[in-house]
Amino acid sequence: VIRVTGDYWKEFEEKTEEYWSERMYLRYLRFRLRVCLSLISFRYVDGIIVVSQDLVSVAENNTHLKRDSIAVVRYPVNVETYSSGNGKSKRRELGIDQNDVLISIVTHVHFYEKYLGALDAAESVSTVVEQRNDIHLVIAGYGKYYDDFKSEFSEHNCVHFPGFVSDVE
Repeated sequence: VIRVTGDYWKEFEEKTEEYWSERMYLRYLRFRLRVCLSLISFRYVDGIIVVSQDLVSVAENNTHLKRDSIAVVRYPVNVETYSSGNGKSKRRELGIDQNDVLISIVTHVHFYEKYLGALDAAESVSTVVEQRNDIHLVIAGYGKYYDDFKSEFSEHNCVHFPGFVSDVE
């Protein structure tokens, strides 16, 4: 059984294109070797564990496995860890009033498709944020496209980019 934490096949496609187009030929060759080994592994497994229902169809379409051999096990989230803090120090750090509404997006944007998805979500939320000055959008994360992400919202006073955050309150 293999545990798949994301869309491996999209990653294969995007990374292959990225390394080739940016002329990182050694990385390209190493990555292609990893792809080949992974595809061989996928060919001989009896089952796959994925982290979302959406990935069930992706895995089914890209492997020999049928739906009943693909299980979904979501990332475990300890709710008490993330609801015990009140976020006062982060709010202060970002200049956000304690009574204002805070909407968060936490993401890594290593891949272009992930960047486009996060950008779409942020644009949808930013429409609401622009209409009310008591709502703030905080986009925490990192990755190859994070600076591009920040530049898309540089004009918005209520959109904040703290970068990578390890101490989530």
